[in-house]
Amino acid sequence: MYNIKMEKDKVLKIIIIAGFCTIILTPLSLAIMWFFTDWKKKTKIIFSAVSAGLYVATIAIVLVVLLNPKVEQSTGRYGSASSELSFSEGGGGAGILPSGSGKGSGKNKKNDKKQSEQAASSSGGGAPVNAKRIIIPIIFFLIILALVILQNLRSKKKSNYENPYVDTKKYVLPLASDFKFPMVHYSRLELGDDEKILFVTETNQAGNEGDFVITNKRCVLFTASDGVEIPHEALKGVNSISSTVIQLTTDEDKYYAFMADSQVKYALAVLKWLGKKE
Repeated sequence: MYNIKMEKDKVLKIIIIAGFCTIILTPLSLAIMWFFTDWKKKTKIIFSAVSAGLYVATIAIVLVVLLNPKVEQSTGRYGSASSELSFSEGGGGAGILPSGSGKGSGKNKKNDKKQSEQAASSSGGGAPVNAKRIIIPIIFFLIILALVILQNLRSKKKSNYENPYVDTKKYVLPLASDFKFPMVHYSRLELGDDEKILFVTETNQAGNEGDFVITNKRCVLFTASDGVEIPHEALKGVNSISSTVIQLTTDEDKYYAFMADSQVKYALAVLKWLGKKE
């Protein structure tokens, strides 16, 4: 079951990351991320904010740069459209001619041509500047998105761990005094009279993996080669010395249970509940 879930999460991550990379499918990736993954809420919020900014910026590029119609200059037959027209004077009938015709018309045509080139240059030169202003924030968003993806992939072993023995979602923290413990599926430990398993999780110390079991009478730490049994009355202290390690102290020795960070809070809550009962 655990392996199946890991494969499912891997497929979902590939789909989500592919959607973010295509940008167009960003809304679909966000929907899959929020409704079909168990990522941390903080990670989902960061992903949503960054990808939404990237999506909006991309649409802005399409609308402002790529789809921006070029300003066309309508020049007419005799020069600029803004050239002043007048009736010709004298000779073979009336007609409409450019106002610059006759003396000095060559000079006016040169001025008109120069002004037309300047106008075309000013209308076309703004696009690269606008593109740079939009592309820089997009690069920034991509960098942030890449960092978040890498961070999520690094912590996937911690965040994706699922207890194979008990559904930890049924442990409502803090545990009430009359809390009804869920069914724990674990057959490795032989129980005594009136003994019930309250919590079990796998231990992940490198080269010494096993299980950590809490019953209503004792704590049992199974390892790859051995096992330790600690009655509750022998416990003098229980502490979490890191996010993944619990220290059990007796008069004779100290014992350490290495487990996934998501399981530490449940193990401590059960031990604290037992301490109040005694």
